[in-house]
Amino acid sequence: MRIAIVTDSTCDLPQDLIFQYNIREVPLRVIMQGKVSYDNRYDFDRSDYYKQLLNGKEQARFEAPTVDEFVQVYKKICLEADAVLSIHESSRLSDTVKNARAAALQAKDSIKKMRNQKNIGIPFQVSVIDSQVTSIGTGLIVLRAAEIITRQVSFRRLSNALEKLAEQIFFYAIPSEPAYLRAAKEITKISLLEAGIATFTDQKPIAMIHKGQFKLLEKVKGYDAAIAEASKRLLTQLQERRSYEKVGFVFSGNTNKLDEISAVLQAKTELASMGLGSVIGTMNPTLARYLGPNAIGMSIINDDISVTDLAEIK
Repeated sequence: MRIAIVTDSTCDLPQDLIFQYNIREVPLRVIMQGKVSYDNRYDFDRSDYYKQLLNGKEQARFEAPTVDEFVQVYKKICLEADAVLSIHESSRLSDTVKNARAAALQAKDSIKKMRNQKNIGIPFQVSVIDSQVTSIGTGLIVLRAAEIITRQVSFRRLSNALEKLAEQIFFYAIPSEPAYLRAAKEITKISLLEAGIATFTDQKPIAMIHKGQFKLLEKVKGYDAAIAEASKRLLTQLQERRSYEKVGFVFSGNTNKLDEISAVLQAKTELASMGLGSVIGTMNPTLARYLGPNAIGMSIINDDISVTDLAEIK
């Protein structure tokens, strides 16, 4: 069975991996000063957006891909593949999962007709998977799925395994300034007073997204110290149980700056000593709006899928 992977632009995977695994990435819509553009790596300049954030001039609005946009993507794929794994950021954070599921239902009859015209008798399947996180956390499960479909596996078994795996994704974030969390105060629950005190005392919050829930874990004095503490938590989890062999890092700015942060270098060195690789991407503008420029995100999948358990049923 030919399986294709679809995700959205919040996955924050680097472009080389998107191309290497032929992952279809549906972009979010960006509305700035009445102009609509798409976060598709060409139409929208993320680095320019971060400069606007830094200068306090950011006035963008973001919208999830529409049902029709997903319909068009699934139709384009239906003659090239027999099934689609459509993996997206948490349904608690956006309408992307909801729109993808609606599109799968809406496109069903027209896709069946298109395949019949080409004498393709195998029913086309779309499985929409809620990653229950965002950013590179979504990216990691997309990447794991892309690695697995190079083998002969059961689509239904893989889909079920990915849904279970999503429950073990942890995404940690350290904002550059606590005040940015106020942009999503209905989610972060941080008050104006709390943000002000944290900024004044240089207390950096460590936030976590897991199973669709946003949680402020603790505040640590100093940016580097907060990154080090988040890294420590992440490394401890990796040592406690079998996990996916890659760890994700994102930065809301030039990712080359990550190598200038001692806590990040230390974490990457320890990961390498454990035989784990790093995947580094640029943070999507939707998340950066709530974390600010020069914010860091880190993610792990604290479990893995055994490919031998996914053999196609004869």
